[in-house]
Amino acid sequence: MSGLGGTYLLSAPVANVVRHARVPELAVQVTVDPERVLVAVRDDDPGRPPWPRPPCVGDASGLALLRRLAHASGVRWVWDELRPVGKQVWFELRQDVPLPVSAAVGSGNPRPAAVRA
Repeated sequence: MSGLGGTYLLSAPVANVVRHARVPELAVQVTVDPERVLVAVRDDDPGRPPWPRPPCVGDASGLALLRRLAHASGVRWVWDELRPVGKQVWFELRQDVPLPVSAAVGSGNPRPAAVRA
């Protein structure tokens, strides 16, 4: 996850938490193995989920761009035993697989569903 692309991908979910969840803390978890890097950003606001709408053609900002740049991405609810207590936005970058930059900036061609998790 080196370079400008990796830096942007990490900053997008962190900025989203700061801007929208407005919680006093967030947690970032990074898992690295020989095939991939998995990054998860968690907040403790079970309210409004990220990505309430599909990304628009030409949408080149925030989590919509993260969805187009990462090899896989998603949202997980964080639960205590009975109710949601937060959410976690995650994304994956695969080793030796170039980022799909051509699909990222307004081309109108989202990556194939088979590539997304």
